[in-house]
Amino acid sequence: MALRRRKAAVIFLAKSFSNDLLAREIRVNVISSGTTDTPAFDKFVPAEQIDAVKTQFAM
Repeated sequence: MALRRRKAAVIFLAKSFSNDLLAREIRVNVISSGTTDTPAFDKFVPAEQIDAVKTQFAM
């Protein structure tokens, strides 16, 4: 739950900065932790833990 709140706060902060800096044509980018469901992901995470890992990093 705390991870989700932190991710939401970072996204909100980036959107806020982006709106403030739009007139000056300055972009705001953020990187947020999470998983990408690819074939390689399945190779590195044991099958019995895949759902738990995806749930942990879901937004």
